[in-house]
Amino acid sequence: MQPITSITILFDASCGLCALAKDWIVKQSALVGIEFLMAGSSEAQRRFPQLPS
Repeated sequence: MQPITSITILFDASCGLCALAKDWIVKQSALVGIEFLMAGSSEAQRRFPQLPS
């Protein structure tokens, strides 16, 4: 098994709780790279076509 070196987090940009959680995560010391994608964005749909839009 390959080690995990990064993760992608999909979030709802119109959700206040999601925005607060994202801001909190960004301020924390990360053990792996973290990328945030807005749920439903064209990039999220391209990379995760199996998820509902």
